[in-house]
Amino acid sequence: MYEHPFVSKVYQVNGSYPIILVTHYINDKQKTEIVKFIQGLEDVSDFEMFFVIDDLPDKKELRVDNPRSIKLICDYCKREFSGEVFTKIIGGRKRYFCCNTCFTEFEKRFKKEKD
Repeated sequence: MYEHPFVSKVYQVNGSYPIILVTHYINDKQKTEIVKFIQGLEDVSDFEMFFVIDDLPDKKELRVDNPRSIKLICDYCKREFSGEVFTKIIGGRKRYFCCNTCFTEFEKRFKKEKD
């Protein structure tokens, strides 16, 4: 389940549904595909889908006690990196990229999925 290409993050939570799967931006065809995938999982008896309506602004003040503990992850290739950071607001959210190639490819994919 965690290896599905549309799943970008998994949370274990308390409540009626103990697992939350977060996807990146996906189109309607991809939504249908992931629903079929989830329905086909042996341990899933019920699930509920939610769609993000608005991305609320992040808290502006960030306190970092140990700056060496911060890991930068590229929004495209998901690799940890250090050094020069490429940033741009895409889809109402600030994105971080390890190189110009990842930035360009992410922007192309985002525009394609949005259409």
